[in-house]
Amino acid sequence: MHVPAGFLEPSETVEVATKREIWEETGVVCLDIKIFMTQPWPFPANLMIGCIATVDFNGINEQIYLGHDRELADAQWFDTDFVKKLIYDDPGTDANPDGIILPTPESIAYQLIKAVVDKPKASKF
Repeated sequence: MHVPAGFLEPSETVEVATKREIWEETGVVCLDIKIFMTQPWPFPANLMIGCIATVDFNGINEQIYLGHDRELADAQWFDTDFVKKLIYDDPGTDANPDGIILPTPESIAYQLIKAVVDKPKASKF
């Protein structure tokens, strides 16, 4: 399991780049981008910026389409309760038949995923 990632284009804000990268890689239209955390990235001396976006599930915005830049082989939505079990309960193969593997806890990807599943239902980032 990973999260979409990419680079800023000249004159883009972090928020605009986040929306663009999510759309290019997954076809998903998002809004309300919040910067969550940063992490030094040594390849080649970059700063990784982790953001969380909101998607309005309206039958259109959440539809996954991988044909814009064909960077990903697959993308899918996961139920937060399932991901919470992966983080906290290690459900084993019976509860995880597809063998979904989380990123390492030190990574921004893991911290983003964990923040989303730990978020109280009524709150927003």
